[in-house]
Amino acid sequence: PLLHMWSLSVEEQFYLLLPFLFLLSVVVARRSGRSTYAVSGFLVGAISMLSLWLCLSWSGHEPGSPLAKWAFFAMPARLWEFGVGIVISSIVLSGFRCRRLVARSVAFGSILTLAATFVIIDDDWRFPGPVTLVPVVATGLLLLVGPHDDLAYRLLSWKPVRTLGDLSYGWYLWHWPFVVFGGIVFPDRVVPLVALSVLALVISYVTYNILEQPMRKMSWISGSRAALVLIASIGAIVGVTTLAERGAESGYGLRKEGAADFEFGLDFELIKRGEDMDGACFLGGLEYAFEDLTVVSRGCSNGVDAEKASILLLGDSNALSASAGVFSASEMLGYRAVAFSGASCPLLQGVPLDKAFTCPPVQDSYRRLVNDLDPRIVVIANRFDLYVGPVAHYFDDDHRLIAADGKPYASEKKNIARVVSAMREEVIDLVGQGKKVVVMLQPPPGLVTGRTLFENWFPQIKNADQLGIGDVVDQRMRIRRSMREALQGIPGVMLFDVGEGICGRSDYCEASDGNELLYSDLSHLNNAGSLRMTDAFVEIFEELVD
Repeated sequence: PLLHMWSLSVEEQFYLLLPFLFLLSVVVARRSGRSTYAVSGFLVGAISMLSLWLCLSWSGHEPGSPLAKWAFFAMPARLWEFGVGIVISSIVLSGFRCRRLVARSVAFGSILTLAATFVIIDDDWRFPGPVTLVPVVATGLLLLVGPHDDLAYRLLSWKPVRTLGDLSYGWYLWHWPFVVFGGIVFPDRVVPLVALSVLALVISYVTYNILEQPMRKMSWISGSRAALVLIASIGAIVGVTTLAERGAESGYGLRKEGAADFEFGLDFELIKRGEDMDGACFLGGLEYAFEDLTVVSRGCSNGVDAEKASILLLGDSNALSASAGVFSASEMLGYRAVAFSGASCPLLQGVPLDKAFTCPPVQDSYRRLVNDLDPRIVVIANRFDLYVGPVAHYFDDDHRLIAADGKPYASEKKNIARVVSAMREEVIDLVGQGKKVVVMLQPPPGLVTGRTLFENWFPQIKNADQLGIGDVVDQRMRIRRSMREALQGIPGVMLFDVGEGICGRSDYCEASDGNELLYSDLSHLNNAGSLRMTDAFVEIFEELVD
């Protein structure tokens, strides 16, 4: 809600620098015999050109990178925008004159240009960047020639326009918190935001008249009193920010107790089962694949004593996170279940690019287990968006499936088709062996959304875009739809969408239900979350066995 305060810091830093530039201009002007206005305009203009170069250079880097952030938030990269105003002032004070016809053309051309920027410049433009020159130069030209055209002068001197100009900075300071909180309470609705902006204008009118103007006219703030006011102001700023920081760390005593540990650690059921067998149930580093898979069939099971395994869970780390639910459900039904998983190695007819050498032996182990154990039901759990890429990637590895030419496809659409086709081929192969197949879709992303008291007050208004995972959710929805279309109608195959069972929705879930964590990270359920799927697995297994 106070993000816009960055502009104040940039402005104040510029105002600290400006007096020294003017003093330098006076010295140079006296020694050279030139006009102080001309020297200051030239000096600030030269520094502004350097600032513009920095701005364009830094903003050309990848969005979100440190230099791209510096281009937006740092004074050296934004100084040139203030500098244009200084140069214009120097030209005006040096006695600039302009023909009325030229002035009118330039003035109204600038007004139309500024109006156009409100419509044309959006999030698709790199800002600041070359396009920033358009509103800045248009504003500068309007300031330069406006007084030389009576029509433009009357328009911009009209009392409502001048009043709005007087209030504009206060309005800027007030409107942003209203818009931020309003956007949370009324997502994707324009009218409430406009109404809140008007309310901010009313408040800015009040503060302009009872705070800004009276403080400007306080004649007693001079000499030693001015020094005391300065010291008191700095002290107030430091004190308030220190209290705010300490409060943010402590939650002002209002934060719910209990730390959320999202370490992707050793609490998974399948890891616990295999910890005495050197990690045989889950191959985290893929250092090896087991040649003697009897160790898996013995140690990676739910403990039900049966001659054959009725259920076999296979796949990547999503199979690991599903193991507790599968074991619990099969145990309730008296079925023997075995699970085996390898990190980033899916069970499907395809290989991830960065696992091209380590995944094939593990995938071969999956298929050998199917042959050796001869289960009635094969449950497949893969993290499908990992193999589509790159929206949900938070590391540098490329796990897109290799295509026929030995490379992954460039487009998301083709990669989705490749993953879905690879899954369909695997399912059809298993069905051909007489197996019933359950394909478990990814759990919805797990998020901690109660970041502030305000957000806790309005839990119903959050959506994926506001939480910063809109692209991830949209991609998973596309994968889900394509998977349904590809697997629908194949006899003996069920598609299990876990979102409804975990939190009653398919876009995202709260990582905690208020009592316990359900997720290990954004994409993986922990044991508690996995156990939430027990009843659903019971129904699925009963239906398929019958």
